[in-house]
Amino acid sequence: MANSRGSTQMKILLLNPPGDRLYMRANYCTGTAKANAYWQPIDLAIQSGILSTRQDVSVIDAIIERLDEDAVSSRAAEIKPDAVFFITASCSWKTDFDFLKRLKERTGAKMIASGGFLLEMGEKVLQESPFLDAILTDFTSDGLIAYLEGRFDDVRDVIFRGPDSEVISTQDKGNRDEFSYPPPRHDLFPLKRYRLPWAQGSPMATMIASLGCPFSCTFCSNQLRTYRIRSVESVKEELLYLDSIGVNELHFVDYNMIVGKKKATELLSGIISLDKQFSFDCINRVDTLDDDLCRLLKEAGCHAIQLGVESGDDTILEKYAKGMTTDVIREGFRLCKKHSIRTIGFFLIGLPGETEQTINSTIEFAKELDCDFASFATVDPYIGTKLREDAIEAGYITDEDTQFDGGAFTAIATEKLSKEQVWRLRNKAVRSFYFRPSFILKKLRMARRPSTLWGYALDAFTILRNMGGQK
Repeated sequence: MANSRGSTQMKILLLNPPGDRLYMRANYCTGTAKANAYWQPIDLAIQSGILSTRQDVSVIDAIIERLDEDAVSSRAAEIKPDAVFFITASCSWKTDFDFLKRLKERTGAKMIASGGFLLEMGEKVLQESPFLDAILTDFTSDGLIAYLEGRFDDVRDVIFRGPDSEVISTQDKGNRDEFSYPPPRHDLFPLKRYRLPWAQGSPMATMIASLGCPFSCTFCSNQLRTYRIRSVESVKEELLYLDSIGVNELHFVDYNMIVGKKKATELLSGIISLDKQFSFDCINRVDTLDDDLCRLLKEAGCHAIQLGVESGDDTILEKYAKGMTTDVIREGFRLCKKHSIRTIGFFLIGLPGETEQTINSTIEFAKELDCDFASFATVDPYIGTKLREDAIEAGYITDEDTQFDGGAFTAIATEKLSKEQVWRLRNKAVRSFYFRPSFILKKLRMARRPSTLWGYALDAFTILRNMGGQK
């Protein structure tokens, strides 16, 4: 086959590498999936549409397909890719790189990476990793096309080796432009395998309406990206494509889907105008919601919102520039319940400065909010964040510590608590929230099908298994 320039198409393999855990590597995030939840990697999805405009694209999601290294190597050898675009993360990058080195030896393909920590460490990592050919620093960009076609003067949003093996960076950290891209090739992904405990249908696809975050929580990796909005027309085009292939359950993985009432209203009104039966969940800050936006969200098809709470102690929220109080959080959860939108609360256990008392306040606050689901993670000092700088200065970690996984082990202690104590309190939070009789009864009342009950049982087993993960 030939592309629009008349040259032979390259074979590009998009790869979520194998791993010994359900590693979440997508959207510059990191961690181990909890409660058997796993969704389509947005980095790979977006690049599937962009690259397919000119190249021959294949996809292997080794995590959700439960493929080991030998199985991935065999499938890759059959594809015979000219290049492999893979996602990695700070929870798994060292073992990922070991495998990708071997895959390069077997296939001879160019190796191109995407990952959150690479936004800060990209040039250093490329210099120290001879097997690695390039790093894509914005997965919504078409910059890889020029790189793959050897048009190096046109390359953007890529760190790569030039003609003389010198490391060249075209990373643009300050880009604030509205963006768009062709509809991803969702048909290439095993969409029926992805699941969320709160999803209302299958197959399920992942989407974004924005990139980055305009807020400044000091513990969050979103500090590494400039906030940008996707055009509403681009979102609508993708939604119509998904509807045409029978996919109506969506997972929006924007760090904040709803930011600014005017833009949010335009987006939600655009979705409603399509007159399709979409069902979706999204992620958002509690304090950006109001009664009108919750009404529009519900009308557009939103059935659940993931909300960052972090702590039930106002002094901790203030210290980490969360920009809201527990009273504001209570009001946001109240609005969601008013509009019959389920809630998933995110909580952090063991931020520096915490004590057993503040963590217990968080545990009680989670139960008071009565989230439909809750995620309790220990603190990951992400590369590039103020939290990491403070943790290094305090001696909790060193500059060489780059591999973290708040869902499986504790990376740092606090002034008053050891790592072991933080992990014990994290497990206490999980037990206290999920295994209280009122929560179990609520879930049993909500379960209308045997498959739902089986899903809850599987989630409970996964939660209990993950509680033993401290290293």
